[in-house]
Amino acid sequence: PYPKTHNPTYLAKVKDMLTNIMENQKAPINDLLNSLGFTYYFKGTIYLKDAILFAYTERNLLYDTKTLVKKVAKRHKIKNDRIVRSDMDRALNSMLTYINKDKIYNIFGKHYDGRIISLKYFIDLCIRYLEEQRYCCLEN
Repeated sequence: PYPKTHNPTYLAKVKDMLTNIMENQKAPINDLLNSLGFTYYFKGTIYLKDAILFAYTERNLLYDTKTLVKKVAKRHKIKNDRIVRSDMDRALNSMLTYINKDKIYNIFGKHYDGRIISLKYFIDLCIRYLEEQRYCCLEN
């Protein structure tokens, strides 16, 4: 009655299902980043998306940015985590250069207090926004 796990077809189907689940988890994060004007021209946007998802599922990572960046680097098979951090900062700074502050207030509402947005603060704002919107795919 149970499928044989060494069956390549079965393993391919399981891999496809897991890939679809991961992509569905990223959909609300994609929507948020798109509304903020992030461009996928920067690899850092993809890294930011993963960092938000990791920090959402493991809140202690939000307080340990180095470990969070290392986890993102590991996921993307990049040995030097400073490259990942640099790319994430570049994507964030590019967005901040071109976005109107009013748009940030409109999206993040009461959670944004007007201070300069660092990487850690941005990820925290995103998590609060996603919690407030109660995206089903990010529920624990």
